[in-house]
Amino acid sequence: MVINFKEVIFVDDDLKDYTKELLNADIRVFIYDNEKRNTEKTNWLIISKNNNIGYIQKERFIGFGFSTKHKPNRQSGTGYQVETEIINPKIENALNTFCYKPNWALNDNVEIQKYKDINEYLKQEHVLRYKEIVL
Repeated sequence: MVINFKEVIFVDDDLKDYTKELLNADIRVFIYDNEKRNTEKTNWLIISKNNNIGYIQKERFIGFGFSTKHKPNRQSGTGYQVETEIINPKIENALNTFCYKPNWALNDNVEIQKYKDINEYLKQEHVLRYKEIVL
């Protein structure tokens, strides 16, 4: 399912503008779908490019947070935080979410499994349904 960029209610103009930058850089952007779409503001995104998946959130107080995505496990949950409190995000920040693990977690002795691609991620999700944002 898709949703037109103009129909998305973003939490603020910073996230809206950054989402447009991502889309123009050929990065696929997904938001969760719910019945409150007319009133609930989008504050986080799932992104994908070349079979990689990442997570971006507009932080409540300062800037943006960026995280990896992997299959859930008890030791490291569903991803690692890569960057936080980024005020003026660039495309590079989004691309950094596609790493296997951030440098700070390379020696944590936790074996993670990445999703094969965005389709595998979307199929395993049993709680949220997603829509892809298109321009």
